[in-house]
Amino acid sequence: MMDHVIRASRPISARHAGLLDSRAPLFHPAFPVVIFQSPKAGSTTVCKWFFAQVGLLDEALSHNRSVHRYENEVFKQDRQDYNARVLQALDRGVPAVKFVRDPYARAYSIFLAFSESLALRQEKSWSYKYRRKIIADLTGADVSPEFTFSFRQYLKWLARQDMDRLDGHLRPQYLKRDDFFDIHVLKVESLHEVLALLVSRYGLRQIGADDKRVFESHHHPAKSPTLTKSQALVLLDMGIPLTREGDIELPGFDAKLARNTRFDALVRASFQKDIELYGYDPGHAG
Repeated sequence: MMDHVIRASRPISARHAGLLDSRAPLFHPAFPVVIFQSPKAGSTTVCKWFFAQVGLLDEALSHNRSVHRYENEVFKQDRQDYNARVLQALDRGVPAVKFVRDPYARAYSIFLAFSESLALRQEKSWSYKYRRKIIADLTGADVSPEFTFSFRQYLKWLARQDMDRLDGHLRPQYLKRDDFFDIHVLKVESLHEVLALLVSRYGLRQIGADDKRVFESHHHPAKSPTLTKSQALVLLDMGIPLTREGDIELPGFDAKLARNTRFDALVRASFQKDIELYGYDPGHAG
């Protein structure tokens, strides 16, 4: 699982000072690897697991229940010094790993985030900002964020955007800066297995899958196990209701479901590099 290595394709001489400004990896001098990751790709769980490994999880959760607040406001507070230490570690040969997620499932997870309460009430959240922007771009008017849009409409909107100007949640997992490093790819679909492999390989602390402080995180509404593929595709062309009574079961979406459907090309329009680089081609999905 750690043998999928993407080798560096650009020389160190081409690196620049701001290389790690976007999505700085997780690094601690007492930890044996540097962890690259992306939003909506298991980053919350991986971040909590990392802090648990280096003895900082209690402090992180005391700072804020969102572990990323501690990550950015405390752990990486001095960005210039932090980034310099990360690069020094990588130059010394500390191995780099990157947690990645099925780009199809990740694109859908981003879409689902626009239908959570956060996207309707908290004006400072990325999901609120982009929900309003997407609806305005689709309609040509600044209308109420209560209006809905479909997964297909979102993907078409996304394909028209300049990815370099979008929030990291919406952008591909691959960044050009990755080309400077040898990176071991770890798929979050096998999260517990790859974490166990890291524990075994580097003699790390065993953290049980039942440790809710690490592995319990916010989830979208449940995915229905009974929908047929054709039924799921119809629902993916509909907006998600914002006023809901009780739990709602949604269709799932991943590379396997996308195979031989119109959604394959729609996802590829924005995430082709992720699909190719990390091995998520629907033509090879099980």
